[in-house]
Amino acid sequence: SHSTVDVAVTFDEPFPAAPNVVACLNSSGGYGVGSLSVGVFSITATGFTARIFNNDTSGRGPDAEWIAIL
Repeated sequence: SHSTVDVAVTFDEPFPAAPNVVACLNSSGGYGVGSLSVGVFSITATGFTARIFNNDTSGRGPDAEWIAIL
C-alpha cells in the first residue's frame, strides 16, 4: 500500500535501438487495479524498467502487459 515496485524487463532479443514501450495493467488477473498506475523508464535496446504505483491502502498484485516497437 502507498508504495512503488520496480520490475526489470529484458527483451528475448535485443532491438537495434531503444524501442517505444507502452505498458498497462490487466485487471483480469483476479486483482482489482484500484488506484494503481504503471510507467516505463530506462528504456534501452535490451530492456526497460516498469514502475507500478499503488496509491491505495490495500496491497495489490496486478498483472501488467507491455509492447515494444521501433
